Amino acid sequence: MGRHKLLKVVWICNSSNEKICRVMGLPVFEQAPWISMWLADFEPREDVELHVISPNKFVSLYSQATVDGITYHYFNHRMPWIKKAWPLDLDSRTGFILNRLIIRHLVKRIRPDLIHIIGAENALYSSVFFDLCNRYPILIGIQGFAFMAQVRLNSRAKHRIRTEKRILSQAKYFNVNSDYAGSVIRGLNEHANIYKYPTPFKPEDFPVTRDTNKEWDCVFFGRVEPNKGIYDVLRALALVRKHKHDVNLLIIGSISGSIKTEIQPLVEKLDLQRSVTFKDRTDTREEVFDLVRQARISVLPSLNDVSPGTITESLLLGNPIVAYSVGAIDELFNHTEKRIHTVERGNVEGLAQEIMDILNDYDKARNHALRAREAFLVERQNISIADQFIGFYCRILTSSPHPR
Repeated sequence: MGRHKLLKVVWICNSSNEKICRVMGLPVFEQAPWISMWLADFEPREDVELHVISPNKFVSLYSQATVDGITYHYFNHRMPWIKKAWPLDLDSRTGFILNRLIIRHLVKRIRPDLIHIIGAENALYSSVFFDLCNRYPILIGIQGFAFMAQVRLNSRAKHRIRTEKRILSQAKYFNVNSDYAGSVIRGLNEHANIYKYPTPFKPEDFPVTRDTNKEWDCVFFGRVEPNKGIYDVLRALALVRKHKHDVNLLIIGSISGSIKTEIQPLVEKLDLQRSVTFKDRTDTREEVFDLVRQARISVLPSLNDVSPGTITESLLLGNPIVAYSVGAIDELFNHTEKRIHTVERGNVEGLAQEIMDILNDYDKARNHALRAREAFLVERQNISIADQFIGFYCRILTSSPHPR
């Protein structure tokens, strides 16, 4: 493992970026960009040996590489070598047993001091918590709460939610970025130890353009699914179009087959065929950002979320933002001043009105968004995610030593 380091930690999470994919010889596949930013803060550290275990659909079975001092372990969570999804949801129906066996084997080989599972809602890897919780201290990182989803649930989603709620009610340690997330956990687990952290951002990672000649009026990006509010975006656009006939919308993100069969008829029913452009393939985060910068407004009305990364990214890219006031959104972005435009969840008319107000005086809204960006960056400067997380790890190990 190289020279001895003070702490040996395993992260189990979704993580992939262009740099790691190219080192491993894999197709470029970026996910969870905030985790890549966190990892960059750990790269120069010499007081922790960090391993990242992550599912990756392009790996035949398993691939490993050490890049900038961090060791990445990618495993195929689909059918081995075939790289296709399991038929009949066999992976979910069997409790993701194959994924758990792979992760358990890797953890046993690494022998960490502590495990950090980022995303309890991602059962395809978080379910390994139940295999490891009696052997290692485990910190659960909260990204969102699947059990609060405002959409219809299939059998796979129901299994995901059962797993998430069991973890939230049984785990001892959690890290969150908002009081809201902490209160949700307390409602399920009164004995939880909760560690709150602010996420730092670097302005150079989010360059803005002063160009006000935009190709699109509105942009929606991220996961294109009902819980992210895509249907409400379309309905709001139809209302705006009654007053601004040339208004348009760019949708960035892949769309599953079942969702696509619902979106296309809705677009036609609302007579938006000429108003909506779909961009379902982007290779890198920078490509997504370039497209977002070409829109006047980011419309991101999640029905249920803690703190959507797309809102933070839009704020840092200088876009005016319209969203629903759910989860920790107002707590994180409007706590001292109104930095983004929020309306009550489900208020499609309110979304449409906010969009029209911004378009009617775009220069004013844009200047306000740029000032909000600068204020947000000032709040998040001189913060190290590595310092915060390592502090959490040391406190956990001091209070709850486990044999390796």
